[in-house]
Amino acid sequence: MTKLNNFLLKILLASILIFGLSLIFSRNEKSAPKALESALLNPKYKGEVNMITIQAQEKSDSTNKKGNSQINLKKQGDFWLFSKFTEESNEEICAIADSKIIDSLIEKAASLRRLYKITDKERDYLSLGISENAESTLAFSKNNDKLYTKIHFGLSNSLKNRIYFRSEGKKTVYESQNDF
Repeated sequence: MTKLNNFLLKILLASILIFGLSLIFSRNEKSAPKALESALLNPKYKGEVNMITIQAQEKSDSTNKKGNSQINLKKQGDFWLFSKFTEESNEEICAIADSKIIDSLIEKAASLRRLYKITDKERDYLSLGISENAESTLAFSKNNDKLYTKIHFGLSNSLKNRIYFRSEGKKTVYESQNDF
C-alpha cells in the first residue's frame, strides 16, 4: 500500500507542478489582441474639417434591394448645412444641421481611442462587412479638395459594443468602441 501511496503522491506533485507552470506561462497573453492608441481623424486637422460625407447602404423594405444614400455636411461660416441625396428617389433634401452634434462627431473622431487589430487579409472583409460596398463610409475633408481620412465601417459587435472598420487604402481591419 505504501508503494501505491508514494506513486499517487508523486503524480499529485507532478500535476501541481504542471498546473503551476501552465499558469505562469499562459499562451493567452500571446494570442490576446494588443491594443494601440490612435484617432480616426488626425487631431491636428479637426479645426480644418469643412465637409463630412456619410454614405450608407439602405435596404428597401418592399423590394429588398440595397440603395445608396449620401449625407453631406458642409460648413458655411458658423453653420453646417445638411444635404441628403437618395439614389432610390433621386431627390436631395437640404437643411441647417445642429453644429453641436457635428462638433461632437469631429471631436470623437479626433480623440484617442483603443484600436484592436483584427486582420490584414482581404478575404476576411466580406465576413466583417468591410468590403468596398461597406455598410457605411465616413469621410472628413476640407471642402472637396483635400481628403483627411475616409473610413469604411462594417459590422458591429453588440456584446462588446465595438465596430469593425478600416481606412481607405489600408488593408488592416481594426475594432474599436462603437460610440458614434
